[in-house]
Amino acid sequence: MSEHAIDFAPRLTGRSSALAIAYEHLGWILIVLDPLLLLSTALLGHEVHCRIRHGVPGDTMRFAAVAAIPMAVLLPLLSLNGAYHPDRIVDPRGSARRIVGPCIAAGLFLWIIVSGLGIEGRVDTVGLAVFALGAPAVLLVSRYRVASALCSSIAGGQLRFRRAYTIAEAPAGDGGEQSDSVAVPDLSMLDRTTLDRLIAGIRASGAEEIHLVCRQRSLAECRALLAELRRVPIPVKLIADAGQAELLRCRLVPAHDTFAFELQRAPLNLIERAAKRCVDIVLALVLCFALAPLLVVVGMLVRVTSRGPALFRQTRNGFNGRPFEIYKFRTMTVQEDGTRVVQARRNDARITPIGRLLRRTSIDELPQLLNVLKGEMSLIGPRPHAMAHDHDFSARVADYALRHHVKPGITGLAQVEGFRGETSTPEAIERRVEFDLRYIERWSFWLDLWIMLRTVRALVTPHNAY
Repeated sequence: MSEHAIDFAPRLTGRSSALAIAYEHLGWILIVLDPLLLLSTALLGHEVHCRIRHGVPGDTMRFAAVAAIPMAVLLPLLSLNGAYHPDRIVDPRGSARRIVGPCIAAGLFLWIIVSGLGIEGRVDTVGLAVFALGAPAVLLVSRYRVASALCSSIAGGQLRFRRAYTIAEAPAGDGGEQSDSVAVPDLSMLDRTTLDRLIAGIRASGAEEIHLVCRQRSLAECRALLAELRRVPIPVKLIADAGQAELLRCRLVPAHDTFAFELQRAPLNLIERAAKRCVDIVLALVLCFALAPLLVVVGMLVRVTSRGPALFRQTRNGFNGRPFEIYKFRTMTVQEDGTRVVQARRNDARITPIGRLLRRTSIDELPQLLNVLKGEMSLIGPRPHAMAHDHDFSARVADYALRHHVKPGITGLAQVEGFRGETSTPEAIERRVEFDLRYIERWSFWLDLWIMLRTVRALVTPHNAY
């Protein structure tokens, strides 16, 4: 290769600012700012509460010491959940999902500590409760403001991306405002002189990382180039083409004694599953105690108005396709299960008089709180179908099996969007599954809360339940 064919000299200096902040440092900045923001907000709330309620200044030091306990748990959880990754910081929607779960877990930890140590009377428990409930809101508002400020910072040059030196196997395009680039016809055929000039050009450019652009078939052939690039102490990154991107987009994870690309991941990570489970247990217990008189009365009415048990049990597929027995108040004169189950229809003769009221108000679903406590169901999730319907629907809808990637729920996104009750047409089945999959893809605690509120409204004005 002729050494005069390629110009390795740096051409672009890029815009810089003495006050510019590196993009990859955003997470570290927020790791410092978040506890300061949370603690100052907590102390302000504590001081206001003490002065309004008791007319005296608050015990700032004691309150700060107790408030520091959940923050010592919250910050590692936020970091493990990816909340400090720069790409999450600039995306407020992505931040919401990664902030709320750790905040709930830290709040529960604070409650356990305060109750376990018996210090309720020695600290401002009202202030701590407001702090625990307000922490997610404070962090989310701050993330929204940060994301807005970043847009202005990028435009004004205060946010600096790493300066890259691009080595491309094809004619180099526009390397960007902070990128030097060089086009190399064949990365596998670089001679010693050319390699030395390339390294000199990289060093002269002041680049902070190297971007390597090559065809997939050439990646294994450019070992000489990769070996030479070790002479400069900066990262080397592969810019994937369309064929490589589909695979490299996947997360690299350990697999026994090697590594693998994760082509499919669980919708909820460990922290999110644990936080959702805690919420399920707490709310299910509260509802069981609050609705206990209603449950007893309904059970007695079912027994005395028709022959048969008060509770109806039916096998359904749950998380990961594992079968479980779902509980409902019996609303029919028959108890169908197995390979053939006929859906309830309008004016169905099998439905008892009291059963019609129970189905219309969804009171017949309340025993599923027991399924939630047993860990077989969640309060919010795709509704579990009868086994016979599962087999039928999975044959009609290609992605139906994805519904089993989360626990089934007492209510779900499909139900509050109007797909409740009978699914008599293929279009209705597909739409219901579409909303179920949308819930799984977009899950967050805010979405669960929104579905709970919509469920209450749907119960007041029921449709399609008979």
